[in-house]
Amino acid sequence: MSQVTTKKKNDVVPFDMEQYAGMGLENIDASSIKLPLLKILYSENEVLDDTSPKYNSKAKAGDFYNSITSNVYSGKTGMLVVPCYFVPTWVEWEPIDKANSTGRPVNIYYDNKVFLTTKKEGSKDYLPNGNYIEASGNHFCMIVDENYNPIENVIIIMKSTQKTKSNEWNSMTSAQKIPNPKQAGKFIQLASFMQVYRLQTSKEKNKKGQSWWGYQMKLEKLLTTSEYESVVQQGAEFYQSVNNKNILGDSIENDADNSSPKQSAKKVEEDTPF
Repeated sequence: MSQVTTKKKNDVVPFDMEQYAGMGLENIDASSIKLPLLKILYSENEVLDDTSPKYNSKAKAGDFYNSITSNVYSGKTGMLVVPCYFVPTWVEWEPIDKANSTGRPVNIYYDNKVFLTTKKEGSKDYLPNGNYIEASGNHFCMIVDENYNPIENVIIIMKSTQKTKSNEWNSMTSAQKIPNPKQAGKFIQLASFMQVYRLQTSKEKNKKGQSWWGYQMKLEKLLTTSEYESVVQQGAEFYQSVNNKNILGDSIENDADNSSPKQSAKKVEEDTPF
């Protein structure tokens, strides 16, 4: 008596997905997408407001938040990131008390020659039109897990009170060198995407008693052995995909929010990229 095999309705039949890999995405490159910003959450952020549709019960002030995927990373424990590319920018802002101010960048400059036309007033550099210039450090990073497996790519913006941290991080990445095995007495300066850092947050305060959350960076590991070749390769691919100024694109205009430690009640500039 022959047996008839009946296919169940919910059976999953495997198929060769590789044959369709990349189809429909041929004309999408890094300049065609909006790269997510990784921000530090402040108490005023809508992600922490239980009446907001963006509320995330797992998040708390001082955590890191991905603006696109909504992933949250503990600021206390920290997360591991591989810095893949860095772009310095100088951003023109309207004063927040100006009528009809949008709270968005007016212009983005890619060299500091703009300071030739500014005048220092207090802590800000003002243009003749009344707007001011603020330096920003834009770090393109790959987040990895505790086993150094890539999770997602993000942009980390360090400006205002955190611009010094950006400079410190650049000093750290630039200083990483190893002996050159092919030339005695010579050293190889490691690519930034061969370095892993643990980013955490901590409370900072000025002389006026104002406080905010700031970045803390610590070198975690150098990816210099063959077991990490795949991670390094993915970091290199991210570097190659963003290694042009056009990559800044829509990320410049669309990410103002209420996570500033300075002026949450008004138009916000602190977490707007670039």
